[in-house]
Amino acid sequence: MTRRYYQPDLPQVAGANFSLDDTEASHAIRVMRVKPGDQLQLFDGGGRIATAEVILVNRKTCQCQLLHAPSETQVKQRMVKMGIAFPKGDRCKRMIESLTELGIDTVIPITAERSQRPESESTLHKLRRTVIESCKQSGRNHLMQLSSPQGLKEFTSCADENWRWIADPRGDEPSQEAWMKSDRICVLIGPEGGFTDAEISMATAHGFKALALGHSILRIETAAIVAGAKAVGAVG
Repeated sequence: MTRRYYQPDLPQVAGANFSLDDTEASHAIRVMRVKPGDQLQLFDGGGRIATAEVILVNRKTCQCQLLHAPSETQVKQRMVKMGIAFPKGDRCKRMIESLTELGIDTVIPITAERSQRPESESTLHKLRRTVIESCKQSGRNHLMQLSSPQGLKEFTSCADENWRWIADPRGDEPSQEAWMKSDRICVLIGPEGGFTDAEISMATAHGFKALALGHSILRIETAAIVAGAKAVGAVG
């Protein structure tokens, strides 16, 4: 059970007093049963981390004092963005958890011809909370950005990464050494049934190359995790 908490407005000066955000305070008070004198690890989602000491706890508030000025954590060199036709329900939640743990920088829900309806704002709000919880669990200090849905045409036309891939069983399987040569990678993962030929043609016209992810036809969330792991160098 972690004593690591997300504090987006992390103070910058040692000795500063502050209260945990409401959601984090509720977890600290009701689940972790923190008490004055306990020390908490804090991160602001932008790479800064610090340690604080609990000084006051009541039913709704957890007040802390910063023990030292926040320090910056290293930013990785390879940036990975993924456009994904999201699966539904728990499958999507597990996918977001895994991509956060892997270190993907940005995920954008994509609407394609074979997609289901776009994700609602309430669903995205819950998934962004999943990102925070996954960062707390995994030790990641930069929040994965989960953007609003985009159509495939908008996504492909705005992509400017120097290596762009669209998942297609007919494509290539680049070596891990090839993945590592790029510092900005964009990967597209389609819906159940895949992208249509017209959509693949549109993507390739914007510089995307067809990407095969093995000999099996993978489910959306599996394909996203495999591609994400390859892009960040987690697998060979």
